[in-house]
Amino acid sequence: MPLNHSAHDHRALIKRWRALVKPLRATMDVLWESDGFPVPVLRTKRGGDCGLYVSAGIHGDEAAGAWGLLDFIENNVESIAEIPTTIIPCLNPWGFINNVRTDKAGNDLNRWFLHTRDPRIKAWNALVDGLAPALSICFHEDFDSCGCYLYEHGKKKAPVGWDALTAAAQYIPPDPRKTIEGRRAKDGLIWIRRLPEFGEELPESIALHRIGSKHTLTIETPSEFDFDQRIAAHRAMAETAFREANFGA
Repeated sequence: MPLNHSAHDHRALIKRWRALVKPLRATMDVLWESDGFPVPVLRTKRGGDCGLYVSAGIHGDEAAGAWGLLDFIENNVESIAEIPTTIIPCLNPWGFINNVRTDKAGNDLNRWFLHTRDPRIKAWNALVDGLAPALSICFHEDFDSCGCYLYEHGKKKAPVGWDALTAAAQYIPPDPRKTIEGRRAKDGLIWIRRLPEFGEELPESIALHRIGSKHTLTIETPSEFDFDQRIAAHRAMAETAFREANFGA
């Protein structure tokens, strides 16, 4: 997906999402206002239970994640329109526009999901109330990464993460480190079978698991690599997980 504009052009990003509303047979609403910018959410007409939840842009300096999510949806419109789907294209537009990780006040929103009095978290909780996605994917990037990696939560006997990383390897190889962010990793996969405790810093992926997401992936690309390859790697990982998901069960 070569871009003819800045990777942090939020207006161009949302324009592309508006064009997808009709093909997806979806609605597009404002989830909340964040630092003066609306945060849109798209939902297919079938709702969201036992379906797909995807989000990106919670860290504004991880631009390829937001464009990777868009690329994934654009190239799988017909399939995604047939299942309950909830899409948040960019959770932190101010950070995205300004190429910074946090919101305007310096808060890392991906550690913020226990702040239930925050209007943004209230809106998110209302959105996911009653949802139990069969698959949730959070699109991220990592400045320190040596390749693609992912976190996987779920009760499957065998993870899909290695298949996803293999698919992405045609663009970017998996991160070879045996320890990533303090957690054991194998060929880029951090397979979490027991949910960790985060104290007062609850990330989106764990919040999703707590509300009933059956299978949750946080996919990461190395933010110092080629931008188009990062987008392609995101799409490859998401498409692999999507093909292997059991929707409606």
